[in-house]
Formats: sequence, C-alpha cells, structure tokens
Amino acid sequence: MTPLVRSSAGRNLSRLAELRCTVGDQRAIRIAPLWAVAKRYVVIVRGLTHVSDPPAGSAAYSCHGLESTSPAELAAFDRRLSIAEIERRTAAGQTCEIWWLDAQIVHFRWFSAVRTSLPYLGLDFKPQDEDLLLFEVFTVADKRVRGVHSNVALQSLKRASDRGFKRMVALCAWWNAPALRVGEKNGFEVVGTVTRWQLGPFAAFTVSGGVEVRKGMMSVPGPRFDRAGSTRAGGEDRASPREASSTGSS
Repeated sequence: MTPLVRSSAGRNLSRLAELRCTVGDQRAIRIAPLWAVAKRYVVIVRGLTHVSDPPAGSAAYSCHGLESTSPAELAAFDRRLSIAEIERRTAAGQTCEIWWLDAQIVHFRWFSAVRTSLPYLGLDFKPQDEDLLLFEVFTVADKRVRGVHSNVALQSLKRASDRGFKRMVALCAWWNAPALRVGEKNGFEVVGTVTRWQLGPFAAFTVSGGVEVRKGMMSVPGPRFDRAGSTRAGGEDRASPREASSTGSS
C-alpha cells in the first residue's frame, strides 16, 4: 500500500538508499556520516536560448503530465514521495514530466517556476523571471544505467525552451556523479554550491559562487546568456559539473 504521508525519517532512509545505489556500499559507508552533518549540493544552470533538437533515437520516449498517471501510481515508484506530497506540489503550481518507454513509466522529473520548498535543504528556492527550477529527478530502478536519464534530458530542455523559459537551474548532491555527467553532457555549468550543516537541532548554511541564501530563501541571481545559450557572469569562468563532483568532500 502506498502511504498517504511520508515522514522525514522515511525520506532520509530513501535518500540513503539512493546514495548506496549511486556510489556502492563501500563509498556509501564513508559518505553517509559526512552527509548526515553536511548536505552539499552543486548548483548548475543551463541557458535555454538555443537548445539543439533531440537525436532521432530519443523519439521512442514520450512525455505526459500527471493527468495520465494517478498520484498513487507515481508514489509507488519513488519512496521519497507520498500521495499528499504530490498533491501539495501540484497545488503549489509545480509540474511533473512523466516519461514513458514501451508503455512503461521509466523516468520523471519535477519542475517549478514559482517559489518552491526544498525540504531536503530546509530552504525555499525563489526562481528569477523566466527561470525553471529542476528540483527532483527519478529514474525507475530497473531502468538505470541504460541511458534513460541522458536520452530524456535534452528533450526536457527543448520542451522548457519551447515554453519560453530562458534558464534552467538544478541542484545535485556532490556525490551523484552520474547525474552531474548528464548535466555536463547537456550543457549545464556550475555556478556554486549550497551546504546545510546540521548538528542536532542546530542548522546553518554556507554557499559559494553565485548562490545566495537569505532568511531561509535560496536564489541564484541570473547571469547573462551568450549566443550559444551558455551562461557567463562578469566574465567569470564556470566549472563543469564533473570538476565540481571531483572536488566535493562533504
């Protein structure tokens, strides 16, 4: 049975399971204690002014919204979600792309163009005008390491561009190298990091680069766009997602 509400403890257990699945048991044992104290996310952006057409092979995937899938069906795939959480997100104006292959759900991703709660950080995110926040991505377990995420990502960027958005912003745990590689492959660039430090009931935040946190609100002030759709702010060089992953330690 799919629960109506998931506790924060349940979400944490799901996040640990995701960590094990991504990095393996040995690395997860080393990373988990650090992650419990310091949750560090890499913030990446991608200009949407010019997005290439997806390759022909990706046409096998089709995208639908929640109108074609019940909240219970979606929550059954991802243990971090509950029916109540899905209903809360949709009521708040957040949208879900559900990607199908061979009549099966294989991937979904959550977006928001409005102020959005990020419970895994304990912050709200405020997008800039014409920004689209990609705040959660999930690939069905038995479809991972099969190129699903990579195939869907460029199509999703194209859809966002066609809807008139100028920039996509995403957060990725520093240890999630596969997701960061997909971001790099699809033109995302690192603009900074945000870290939540937790010691018992006490929490604090540190940021780097172009990320700001003020009074519980996180933002990424918008840089300029060059002709290729890449982002630059004041001529400052941006790291690639892969470089950010290789230097992460907390």
